Amino acid sequence: MKDNMGMDYVPVYEDDTATTGTATSIQVPQDKQQLIGVRKGKVVRRELTRDIRATARVVLDQELYDAQKAYLGTDVFKSAYWNTETQKLRMLGMSESEIADLKKKTLARWWPVVVCPVQ
Repeated sequence: MKDNMGMDYVPVYEDDTATTGTATSIQVPQDKQQLIGVRKGKVVRRELTRDIRATARVVLDQELYDAQKAYLGTDVFKSAYWNTETQKLRMLGMSESEIADLKKKTLARWWPVVVCPVQ
């Protein structure tokens, strides 16, 4: 029997591991491992980091600015509407600390806050 590209179907059975090793492993001859640069080592858990240097363009977000103004313009005692505005700020990417800072300063920002880890 052949498929639509003319290739023969080859039966594969669940317990057929005689030619392929085990169901979860592959066999690569030692000379081929050396040829492709396979290295073996102990598996350890560690943090992987890489510095990335990139250019960017900062674009002002009118929707975020309007959401900040709406948040600052709401009455804190009308908690249902205030919570809606808080949720909108979260959805637009503001962190809890940025929202708390906005509440203290009572001034919407035109500029975005860019957070980068310091090394």
